[in-house]
Amino acid sequence: MNRLVAKAREFYSPELEPGEEIRQVRYATASGTGSKIVLGASIGALLGWLLAFIGDLALLPPFVLGAFAGEFIGYMVAHRRATSATGPGAIHLELVLTSNRLFTAKRYALMRRGILRAYPFAEISDVTTKRYPVGKYHRIDVSMNDGDLLSVVSDGPMDIPVNTGRGSR
Repeated sequence: MNRLVAKAREFYSPELEPGEEIRQVRYATASGTGSKIVLGASIGALLGWLLAFIGDLALLPPFVLGAFAGEFIGYMVAHRRATSATGPGAIHLELVLTSNRLFTAKRYALMRRGILRAYPFAEISDVTTKRYPVGKYHRIDVSMNDGDLLSVVSDGPMDIPVNTGRGSR
């Protein structure tokens, strides 16, 4: 038994339905988080450089402080997007695959554990998994019947059964 699955059974067993068992657990990050942070840091650094140029200041302090401020703003924008109604619920997640559904939960143990979003298999229309060329990371896009999309970057692939009418793939 996987260590993550054992830990997940300990935390989430009160919230599971009768007969439901945990099959797979992966760590994930809401997709788009890294690009928002890098874009914020780049814009902040550019504005810091512009402030130093216009104000005839030393270049390094406004440049670095602008990059840090932009990085913070980029993280806050990513957090707001992830916690919106269509987002996965948090930036740093655990994807827990059970026998009946896929659900997202907060990743860190210091935070209060609990299911953020639950996606029953009957509501999932399509799952697309793409492996990134570097590292072990995979982008997982889960399309719902109502048009919603769960998009995360996971530390590995997941075997999510899809209700396609021909059985699971």
